[in-house]
Amino acid sequence: MFASAIPEGLSGQQLLATYDHVSKPAFQDELGALLIQLCRVVPNGLLVFFPSYSTLEKLRRRWKATGALENIQAAKTLVVEPRSSGVAFDTASSTFCSEAKSDRGAVFFAVCRGKVSEGMDFKDE
Repeated sequence: MFASAIPEGLSGQQLLATYDHVSKPAFQDELGALLIQLCRVVPNGLLVFFPSYSTLEKLRRRWKATGALENIQAAKTLVVEPRSSGVAFDTASSTFCSEAKSDRGAVFFAVCRGKVSEGMDFKDE
């Protein structure tokens, strides 16, 4: 397992996820390009934390419009942390864990201080 905060994108642009920066298309596109590259080169699974559910949804909308989301999904199975707990969360967790072990791998979009960050066990791969 390797954990890291990534301070800049592929072009060297600072990745500062403050309210002002997150709303800028340049930031959104830089982060999307970085995630596409990481999905292509990192084996197994990636866990990507966003500062809030609203930021996660804002970025997903932008990446859907630009095609970045399609490229992420072409590289790995995308799993998104649901806002609700229970069955939806259990399904998302088990999907990520099983897909992360596959040849394709998976990426889990989660939220800081959300359910994934509260004790999910990432044993093995």
